[in-house]
Amino acid sequence: MDCTEFRLDTYRNFARQGNTYSSYKHANTFKCLIAVTPNGGSCCVLDLYEGAIPDVEIFEESGILKHIELQDVILVDRGFTVQDLVHPLQAYIKFLLF
Repeated sequence: MDCTEFRLDTYRNFARQGNTYSSYKHANTFKCLIAVTPNGGSCCVLDLYEGAIPDVEIFEESGILKHIELQDVILVDRGFTVQDLVHPLQAYIKFLLF
């Protein structure tokens, strides 16, 4: 599970760019949360969010927490820090090391 970002064309007018600037990508982006099953199939692709929103906030707002069950193990990228959100559900986070 991780968020991915998609670059987008922007207006020259900064006021019209909104909150799409991603400090991580140093560009204007939209991002979405994507979850994949152990055999590689996508099981969840959520709506797009403006690039400035933190990944943890997308995870929290997505409603995916209600689908996490006791003792679930969720594989995430190192920067996807959602341990505090799944710990009360007695689920576990494992970080992928590429």
